[in-house]
Amino acid sequence: MGPRLFYSGKALTQTGGGADFRTPSELIDPCGHVSPFSIMSVIADGTDEVRKAAREELRKGATQLKVFASGGVVFPSEAHSTIYEYSEPELRAIVEEARSRSTYVMAHVYTDEGIRRCLKAGVRSIEHGNFAREETIAMMSKCGAYLDPTFISLVQRIESASETGLSASIVDNLRQTVSRGKQVYKWGLF
Repeated sequence: MGPRLFYSGKALTQTGGGADFRTPSELIDPCGHVSPFSIMSVIADGTDEVRKAAREELRKGATQLKVFASGGVVFPSEAHSTIYEYSEPELRAIVEEARSRSTYVMAHVYTDEGIRRCLKAGVRSIEHGNFAREETIAMMSKCGAYLDPTFISLVQRIESASETGLSASIVDNLRQTVSRGKQVYKWGLF
């Protein structure tokens, strides 16, 4: 027997979001396929599209859903980690679809505003959360949400930057994210 897998399927992201890896001039991927463009994400906008995308990932076997609710700190995309993504109605639609199948939503989110939107919508797991305020960490506890800091992935990227060719600006951003995250992690330990 193999290991038991908890497969999230493709992460949901908005147009221009943290997991929309197209360049500004790309309309289709290099293989000529029309949307979605990434093997890791599906682009969906508006409550109807996110609801359909959530249903599709669950249909394909996802045991929970992942959503990008803010930009990242590594990817050189148009997104930025200090803004939020997806509206509360969009997030609520995704959460409703997950709950209707007795599962939950996890969110890739770094920003305080993005985390608060996720919690209000019913997201159960906050992935990263490095720019949260102390009050927001307390809100997570009240909502029964989990903080999954994935701190090691940031440290590993800094340590391997010379081998992987990460730019100095991304490495600086990672260092700032780690620094800010150390305090957030302390608040989360209570």
